[in-house]
Amino acid sequence: MSIKTIKLSKHEVDMKPALSWYEKEEVKAVMQSGSKMDNSGLKGFDGYAMLEAKIKLFECLIVEIREGENKIVGVREWLKTLSAEDGDIIDAAADEIGKKK
Repeated sequence: MSIKTIKLSKHEVDMKPALSWYEKEEVKAVMQSGSKMDNSGLKGFDGYAMLEAKIKLFECLIVEIREGENKIVGVREWLKTLSAEDGDIIDAAADEIGKKK
């Protein structure tokens, strides 16, 4: 398995190249939890569930976060500190991994 390193403004992030089957199903379950259904079908979607699915995806893919020589623990809390620009970079990297068959 070849780890991919993403360079951000203050951090380096090592990400797995793919999700396991179980991780993929976990992310899918979080996404599906946001759907609002009735007898006629889909009635809406909870956008917060999409955020939770994205966080779950990052938690599954990120192997290590470094700031210089320091290792950062806690993906969810770390994500809250990212600039929008760095967030977009890490998001694009995760999307690229997610599109692989």
